[in-house]
Amino acid sequence: MSEYVNNERMGPRSGLVETGDGGRFNWGNYYKGQPHSISRGLCPGSKPFYTNGERIVGNAEDKYPLWKGPAKIPVYAVEGEQVTFSSTSTEDAPGGTGIARFMMYYLDVNLDEKEEEIELNGTTEVTSTATDVRWVQELLVTSRDDVGSNDSAVGDIEGVVNGGSPACFIASGDLTQLSSFMCVPRGKVFFIDGVTVATASATSDSRSTIRLVYSISDLLVSTSSFSVQNGGYHIPTAVGKGFPEGTVVGMTATTNKAAVVGGQIIGRIEPDCFNFEQPVVG
Repeated sequence: MSEYVNNERMGPRSGLVETGDGGRFNWGNYYKGQPHSISRGLCPGSKPFYTNGERIVGNAEDKYPLWKGPAKIPVYAVEGEQVTFSSTSTEDAPGGTGIARFMMYYLDVNLDEKEEEIELNGTTEVTSTATDVRWVQELLVTSRDDVGSNDSAVGDIEGVVNGGSPACFIASGDLTQLSSFMCVPRGKVFFIDGVTVATASATSDSRSTIRLVYSISDLLVSTSSFSVQNGGYHIPTAVGKGFPEGTVVGMTATTNKAAVVGGQIIGRIEPDCFNFEQPVVG
């Protein structure tokens, strides 16, 4: 049975209950904020947020950013950049056997989420229309019509900023950028729900220490680490540190020999000043 307290409807149909200390607790809001509800789009302003990184290690490496790019993760100019793309193969172009077009999902200078379609021209450089790119979140082929008979990139596709610093990368044989790094958009907080780490070598056991890192200016600070030897595992996490807007979150790997190293971060972004809607009563 419902009753009204201070003009608020209390009881099971509203989800709003009075606590023992005279406060209010809203069960409807609580369930809307759970990861499975966010994945279903039931929590306005929130959505899943995840990364998928992979690196082919040729020799032992120490604390190397976990992505397929050819160099360390760059520091972007705060005022934004234009991104220049090219492939190492002429086949990554319209009419070729590789990738002709892909979507660039990025954050602008205000950390707002934007997107732009990029059409490649093989080894010839092409530039983004956007000149205010602060961070490239993802490169992704979104249509079967945008890739030829090779079903993937023929060459390595690289996007560079600031006169040549690597910003984003699709490796030969892939359809998307494989990077463990993402940047938190404006007005959001990123919460991690779990991580997956793995390492494998064809010849003998490989060992990797994979660190979860976040940015302070151009520094990557470790917040936790996971060690794995020729295998992999998933680690669910409890609610912990929330990463605010503009923070780059990702992984680094220290590996003792040639190996394939993988890492995935799974979580959600929520508004930084969360204010749930009152549940519908009826």
